[in-house]
Amino acid sequence: MMLLRELRLIPWILLCSISLHCCLARKIFAEGGSTRSPDKSQSTEEKEAWFETQVRPVLIAKCLKCHGPDKQSGSLRLDTREAILEGGDQGPAVIPDNSGESLLIRAIRRTDDSLKMPPDEPLTPEEIQGIERWVSEGTVWPAGPGGSHPLVAGKHWAFVPVE
Repeated sequence: MMLLRELRLIPWILLCSISLHCCLARKIFAEGGSTRSPDKSQSTEEKEAWFETQVRPVLIAKCLKCHGPDKQSGSLRLDTREAILEGGDQGPAVIPDNSGESLLIRAIRRTDDSLKMPPDEPLTPEEIQGIERWVSEGTVWPAGPGGSHPLVAGKHWAFVPVE
C-alpha cells in the first residue's frame, strides 16, 4: 500500500524537477549563458583577468587590423583604454559602466545599419557578451607605465606558440 502511494508521487516529483530545470535554463539563456550578472563588487584583479581572457584576445584578433597603431578607420584606435575612451570620428567608443550607450557595443551587436563591426564577419554571441560585460563593469584595462598596456598582436601570451 505504501509503495503504491510512493509510485503515485513519481510523476509529481518529475514534473517539479522539470519545471525547476526549465526555469533555471531560461534564466541562464536570458543572461547570456551565465547565472552571474555583472558584479560591481568584483575585485580589480578579477576584472583584469576577465579582460585578459575574454576581451583582449577578441580585440587583437578582430579589431586591431583596422583600429590599431598602423591603421585607424574612422580615426578610432582600440589598442589602449585611453584611445577607446577618446574614441574616433563618432565620439567615444565606450562609456564605462554603460554598455547600452556605447558605440562599440552598438557596432558589435550590428543593430545599426550604418555601424556593423567587424564588417566582414560578426563576432560570436559569446564574444559580444564578453565585451558587453567588460564595458558594464567599468572597462577595466590593466595599467602599464604611463597608461594602459597597449594591445600588441605578436606579443600577447595568447598568440605565442606553446613550446
